[in-house]
Amino acid sequence: MMAYPRLSKAGGTASWLIPAAVTLVNVLLVVAVSAGTRVALAVVGVLAVAFSAALLRRPRGTAPLPEPPDPPGSFTEDLELTVWIGATPKGDRILERRRTRPAHRLAQRKLSPISPYVATDTDKVSITPTLRVKNAPVEASWMPIDTAGRGIVHFVPAVTCETLEWELDYTIPGGLWNPLRSVGLDVFRYDVRTFPIGRFSILFMFAANVDAVSVQERNRRGTTSYLERGEQGGRSILWTADVPTLATRYEWDIRVDWADGPA
Repeated sequence: MMAYPRLSKAGGTASWLIPAAVTLVNVLLVVAVSAGTRVALAVVGVLAVAFSAALLRRPRGTAPLPEPPDPPGSFTEDLELTVWIGATPKGDRILERRRTRPAHRLAQRKLSPISPYVATDTDKVSITPTLRVKNAPVEASWMPIDTAGRGIVHFVPAVTCETLEWELDYTIPGGLWNPLRSVGLDVFRYDVRTFPIGRFSILFMFAANVDAVSVQERNRRGTTSYLERGEQGGRSILWTADVPTLATRYEWDIRVDWADGPA
C-alpha cells in the first residue's frame, strides 16, 4: 500500500502567454501602418497558427516526484512484516522488523508506512510509528516529510555495526482492512523496489472470528504456509519470498469468511 506521484494541473502558461500576446499586437500595428490592412490580416493568420502550435507543445507541469530511494549500495535489508487483520478497525496493526546491513556509516532511512488506499489527499491518514532498536546503542526517531505518509528515520549515532536490528510498530487511524471486513475480499500490495531487499516475509494474523482465510500472491511468487490457530484463536498465514527476493511490487488476494458474517 504505497503512494505514487500524481500529475498536477497544467501550469506555467500564464508566465509567457501575456508577453507573447503583447508582442503580437505590436507586430500587427507596425504591419498595418506600413503594408496595409490585407497584409496585416494575412500576418495574423500565420502568427495565430504558430502561436497555437507553441501552446500545444508547451510542457505540462508536474507535481514534485516522491523522495528518491536511499543511495544504491549503502545497505541491504531483510524485512519481516507482521500484519494484524482485526475484527474491527482498532485491531489493524503493522509491525516491521528490519535487519539492516550498512555498507558504510548509515545516518538515516527513507520509508513509507503501510496505509489504506485513498482517492484524495483529504482521505490520507497520518501515521507515526513507534521505533525500537534491538541490538545497538542507537536511538531512532521519525520525521514525516510529506502528506503521502513518507518519512525519514534518523539514527543517532549513525549506524556503524555490521547488522542493525530495529522495528517500526504502528496502527492505522480508521483501520486498514475495512473492505475485507465489509465484503470478505481485499488486495494487499507492497513494493520492494525502493530499497535493496534481502530476505522478505509477511505474517498475516487474522482475528478470532474467522471461519476460513486464503492468501494468494497474484503471480504465484513465494511460498504460503497455513499455521495453526494461536492462543487467541485466530488463524495465521506466513508468506515467504523466493531466495533471492525479486525486487518488484507484490500483490496478494486475501479472502476471509467471517464467522458472524461481514462487518
